[in-house]
Amino acid sequence: MIATLVAIAMLLALPHQEQKPQAPFLRFEPETLRVDRDASGYVQAMVPVFTSGTDTVRLTGITGSCGCASASIQRAIATKDTPAKFYCAINAKHFKDTLNTVEYTITHSGANSPARYYVVVRCVQPSK
Repeated sequence: MIATLVAIAMLLALPHQEQKPQAPFLRFEPETLRVDRDASGYVQAMVPVFTSGTDTVRLTGITGSCGCASASIQRAIATKDTPAKFYCAINAKHFKDTLNTVEYTITHSGANSPARYYVVVRCVQPSK
């Protein structure tokens, strides 16, 4: 009994370690971009990226899943209230399916690096 009390007292006397705040995650708005390809066969969009926490996150790179997808970082720093931004462009001329998904991989300084962002391209046949 005394040994148990001594052990508890020793545990209580240990300095408390502070919990490190968890690194923020990226948050996309919208979570998935759904767009129609235009009459020339292209898709272009600017995508805002926010963080989940109070710290800032820096976008460090972005790549598309195929040769038809390109992207560039327009604003590298994201906060909870001010978005980072990336511009994406897709050459969808060769898409044959009604729905096509292009994946972008975004590397950054946050917790969920690399993050994935999906663009769903709808190819509507012009009515005659």
